[in-house]
Amino acid sequence: MTGAWRADRRHNPYVKTIGPRVDKPGPSRRRLTRPEAQALTRRRLLEAAAEVFGEKGFRAASLSDVADRAGYTIGAVYSNFASKDEVFHALMRERLRMAEEGLAVAFREDEPSFGASAASVEDRIDRELDRMAAAEDAVPPRWWRLLYEYRTYALTAPAAWAELSDADRRCREIIARHIERFAATVGLILPMSAMECAELSVALTDGLRAAYADGRSTITSGEGLRRVVGALLATSARVDPA
Repeated sequence: MTGAWRADRRHNPYVKTIGPRVDKPGPSRRRLTRPEAQALTRRRLLEAAAEVFGEKGFRAASLSDVADRAGYTIGAVYSNFASKDEVFHALMRERLRMAEEGLAVAFREDEPSFGASAASVEDRIDRELDRMAAAEDAVPPRWWRLLYEYRTYALTAPAAWAELSDADRRCREIIARHIERFAATVGLILPMSAMECAELSVALTDGLRAAYADGRSTITSGEGLRRVVGALLATSARVDPA
C-alpha cells in the first residue's frame, strides 16, 4: 500500500484517506447533515466490526482493527462507542434483529404456497425439509462463532442476557408458528407441540454447529436438522381427508 494516511478535517476529522480524495460530493449531491453523517459512520463501523470480529473473534480483535477496516481513525470509534464491549453489543443486537426479521419475512412469503401446491404430501414435505436445511447451512460459520461468544459475554451482563433471551424466544415462536401452519396444511398431527418441535430443532442445530466446526461430527447442522425433523414428520399421524 502506498501513500500516507491523513485525516481530512474539511469533511470528517475521523476519516482516513490515501492520497487525494476522490469521493468529494459533486455539485448536485446533497451534503449529509451531521446526524446523517454520524449514522453513516456508525453503520460503517458496525459493518467493519462484523468482518473483524468474524475473522479474529471478539477477544482477539481490537478497536484499532475495526477502525482500520472501516477506514476511520480510532477517534471515530470512541466518538460512537465507549468500549469494545459496546461495539460488540451493538453489532449483535443489530444482527439478531436482522436475523429475526429475515426469518419472519421468509416464512411469511411462503404462506401463500402452502395451500396452492398440487404436489403430494411427501413431495411438499421433502421440499420444505430441503429448504430448511439449505437455509441453516447457508449461514456463515463466523456468525455462529460470534453468537457463541456473545452468549458467553451476555452471561455477565444481565441486560444483554435479557435482550438475547427475548430475541431467542421470538425466533422460536416464529419457527413454531411456521411448523404449526405447515403441519395443518399438509394434514399432519405432530407427536408434540409446535413449540416443543421448535425448541428441540434449535437445540439440535446449536449442538451440531459446534460439533461440526471442531470435527466431532461429519453432519452439518442443516443436514442433521433435515434428518431429525424428517423422521419426526414421517412418524406423525396423518389427518384422514375424508
